[in-house]
Amino acid sequence: GAHVHPHGDSLFWVIAILVLAIALLGGALLRRK
Repeated sequence: GAHVHPHGDSLFWVIAILVLAIALLGGALLRRK
């Protein structure tokens, strides 16, 4: 929906960004090896 709780939405984005960052870093390290 358009209206979402700020705290829940922010927490969701924080986790999403962390997961994406870890995935990208992990992929880069694996590709180097």
